[in-house]
Amino acid sequence: MKKESAQVLLAVLRRAGDELTAAFAHVKKNESPEESARWQAAVGRSMGAMYQHLLEPLLAERPDITPKALGGTAPD
Repeated sequence: MKKESAQVLLAVLRRAGDELTAAFAHVKKNESPEESARWQAAVGRSMGAMYQHLLEPLLAERPDITPKALGGTAPD
C-alpha cells in the first residue's frame, strides 16, 4: 500500500477508536452498570477486531507510519 493511503487508513482507524471510546464513556455515564458492562464488552470486542484485522496488518506492512504512541517513530 502506498504510504499516503496507509496514513489515511491509520487516521480513520484512530478516529474510529476515539469515537467508540467516547460513545462508551457516554453509555457508562448514563446507563445502568449492567447495560454499561454489556456495551463495554461489545466495544472491547470491536476494538480488538479492528486492531487485529486492520491496524496490526497495516502497521506490519508499513512500519514507517507507526506512531510513537504505538512504539514506532512517526509523530503521533
